[in-house]
Amino acid sequence: MLRWTCSWLLLAAAGDLRAQTPGYDWTRAVEPGRGAAPAEWTEGKWPMGVQPIVGPGGRLWALDSLTMWSSADGITWERVTDRVPWRAREGAALTWFEGKLWMSGGHDGVRLRNDVWFSTDGIQWRNASEKSSWSPRRDHRVVVHDRRLWLIGGNDGYEVNDVWYSRNGIDWVRGIDQAAWPTRPHPTVLVHENRLWVIGGGHRIPLNDVWYSDDGKIWTQATSRAAWAARTGQSGAVYDGRLWIFGGALRDGVWTNDVWSSTDGVRWERAPEPPWSQRSETGAAVFDGKLWIFGGRARGGALDDIWYLERNAR
Repeated sequence: MLRWTCSWLLLAAAGDLRAQTPGYDWTRAVEPGRGAAPAEWTEGKWPMGVQPIVGPGGRLWALDSLTMWSSADGITWERVTDRVPWRAREGAALTWFEGKLWMSGGHDGVRLRNDVWFSTDGIQWRNASEKSSWSPRRDHRVVVHDRRLWLIGGNDGYEVNDVWYSRNGIDWVRGIDQAAWPTRPHPTVLVHENRLWVIGGGHRIPLNDVWYSDDGKIWTQATSRAAWAARTGQSGAVYDGRLWIFGGALRDGVWTNDVWSSTDGVRWERAPEPPWSQRSETGAAVFDGKLWIFGGRARGGALDDIWYLERNAR
């Protein structure tokens, strides 16, 4: 594994005083050439194009259109089951809540869906709801906040900005029909400091606004224009007490690999250029005390390297 060290410098709010922030290291965990499209996966490879989350057994879990994958170390992956009980679909959400994996919505190749399924082991799945209260959709985000599942935005034929929550994954309550933040596909949705955060995203008009809410109903704009350029296809996570944003495609079509972090969503600090290449739609997960990124897409096609970030010991 290769390691690069970043010593962070940020410009202080007043004058040109500079303060050194704690350093972080990027480590390449898997070199290019060890990834494979899920349909072409073989032992020793990892499934590209998936979004891992932490789930049963403290392992990483990921869902392809029909296949569940799992890893104990982020590097070695196994196919847990190659046939889940629903039709293959795109744009579904996978979440870990109350000791269960939850799959919701997506497009099954024929129509948009609003069903919900759950599993305690990633292998055996049960249908919690065939038709939930929220409209059938894809590309929504589902996170856990205040001991509830929160379903945010997506596309139900139109881009939507509604917010729903559930205490059990079965019964859903509308938090708000139209949130204060503009509709958009592919936002980054995170939970930080006991708040829901909606960050950037977009399609034809990429955005770099940042919003937060304590209850999913009342939303406050932290900033209308963050320090990082407006983008879509970016990835994000909460790690080491900070919001992180990295990569994506900018308004002019340029792909980027810049990395930014913030403690409050208002003031953003840029890290030195990382050792991994420009990309968007990369998987991201906080696992084993590290912030991991998995592949992504670039102009030349899909990428299959894996990296992780951690605070250095110096």
